[in-house]
Amino acid sequence: MKVTDSYSNDVMRYTAAYTNKADIIARKKPENLPQYLKNLQRKFSYMTLCADRKMNMQQSSRTLTVHPDLIRNMQQDPLKEAAYTQHLKSIENLCKWIDGLHKVRGYTAKFHHWYIDENGRSCHFAQYERTDKTSEKLRAARQKNTQALITKTRKNSAEKSRKLKESLQKKKAAKLGDSAQKQQKPGLYLNVRI
Repeated sequence: MKVTDSYSNDVMRYTAAYTNKADIIARKKPENLPQYLKNLQRKFSYMTLCADRKMNMQQSSRTLTVHPDLIRNMQQDPLKEAAYTQHLKSIENLCKWIDGLHKVRGYTAKFHHWYIDENGRSCHFAQYERTDKTSEKLRAARQKNTQALITKTRKNSAEKSRKLKESLQKKKAAKLGDSAQKQQKPGLYLNVRI
């Protein structure tokens, strides 16, 4: 008897949960597709959402095309709507991350096109161009540093050259002074050059 009671309680609990879910779905009147997409687009500022059965590559530089059957499933089931909205948000965040990564490397995205089919699987197509803006900045900085290093090296070598000439002149003057002193001393000096 306890088994029957617990079984009937479980059945009633599941039935109540199912009818509550059905009531929520029934109370929520499905919007037409363009209106639903417009409301959904408010959550996504980085990408343009559109509904089509194939990848749409004509909207803008960053499009996210969702199959219409998936959108209908999202409209009818709040749990699927939450899950797929989170999936779309993660795709948008991934797109931002990829763009940032390529921007650091000197590339810019010409376009990003994402497509999500009726089963929720996604595919991606993108094209990037090399901009070389960072390379130009780095090249200018390297050239400036090289010029500064060259002028510093020239200045140091001129200073060393001047000091070397002064020391050579002092040594030459010292030698001349020594030879003059030697000649003034009494004695016989033989100065033979061949």
